[in-house]
Amino acid sequence: MSGDSEHLLVIDGNNLVRRIHAAIKEEDPAAHMAETLRSCRSSFRRARQNHPHTHALAVFDAGGQNWRHRLYPRYKADRSPSPVGLDELMKSLRAELEGQGLRTLSVPDIEADDAIAVLAMRWQQRNRGTMTILSTDKDLCALLSPSVSVHDHFGNVSRDAAWVLAKFGIEPGLIQDYLALVGDKTDNIPGVEGIGPVKAVQLLKEFKSLQGILESRSLQKVARQVVRNREMALLSQALVGFKTDVSIGVSWADMRVGGSAPAGP
Repeated sequence: MSGDSEHLLVIDGNNLVRRIHAAIKEEDPAAHMAETLRSCRSSFRRARQNHPHTHALAVFDAGGQNWRHRLYPRYKADRSPSPVGLDELMKSLRAELEGQGLRTLSVPDIEADDAIAVLAMRWQQRNRGTMTILSTDKDLCALLSPSVSVHDHFGNVSRDAAWVLAKFGIEPGLIQDYLALVGDKTDNIPGVEGIGPVKAVQLLKEFKSLQGILESRSLQKVARQVVRNREMALLSQALVGFKTDVSIGVSWADMRVGGSAPAGP
């Protein structure tokens, strides 16, 4: 099979499982977990049926603190604890998926989005073909390219450049700069005080990037606000960025659906 015909399907496992768990309205804890597991099995099966692929991988968070917490101790500090039983459910689900021939992955000290970014970078560097990421995590839209797509499995919507533009008013390549300015309450990323979505978009359209704002000598009040808060802006940019200088311990052959493939990544 030629590189052009290869397709890598990457499923954001934590994103899928947590979305399903949150959507189920069963009050009894045991029944809630049972229904979550049943729905997860169905969703993984549907994902693989709806996205033909030569390679596939389900990526999960390793759990515990990671490099982002060392950079900013309050990272995700306001999040509620994981629901009782959900971590065990994920372990059980991963074992099932592995038994069905779907490789799963978690890497200590990085999060699932970092591992997905590593895969996207190396898949493209080797010009292997196309890649689909199944996730509703907006951060992953920063990885969009002619060969990498992001798909909302639940809404059955392609989160392409047009979606990003309609949602945020910017191009995908500016997602991280945008979040560095406005912050992200979900992950407790501070952003720049006083900069909301409208101002952030205006600044990025005028100065092209966060770095462009910081290097400007503009007399504009909003731009000066960012420059005065340079350290917080750069910290936030680092937190929303991806750590890709790591080994993720999986090969293309591990991800191949049947047969064999050259080693990597």
